[in-house]
Amino acid sequence: MAIWNGGSATASPSRDRAEHTVSWYAAHRSEDVQVLHECQNDRTFENYPDCKNAAAGDELYTGKQRQATGPDSSVLFTNGPLRAAELAKCKLSNPRIRPPKADCDAAARIQTEVQNGKS
Repeated sequence: MAIWNGGSATASPSRDRAEHTVSWYAAHRSEDVQVLHECQNDRTFENYPDCKNAAAGDELYTGKQRQATGPDSSVLFTNGPLRAAELAKCKLSNPRIRPPKADCDAAARIQTEVQNGKS
């Protein structure tokens, strides 16, 4: 799914098989966020294997971060790409894959602080 082009990955989902595993996406955040964005931007990719693995990798990474940082999810969203991915997921209409409201609120609050120059 990810094609390396001068040091950056470009997403082009494959319908037939996943290029990367869930754990690979959890360990490679920039590629995971990029693939998630592509999959969420075009809903025809929703059931492609890499889209599912990237979403599961995001959940795995986020779960590990929560264990490391404790219950306050706002610390997770100080990272710009992670915050952007979370805010994009908060706009999804499917409640099964939409993050908890508390996470969406925390990401939105931090985004507002960043935009207002407070962080």
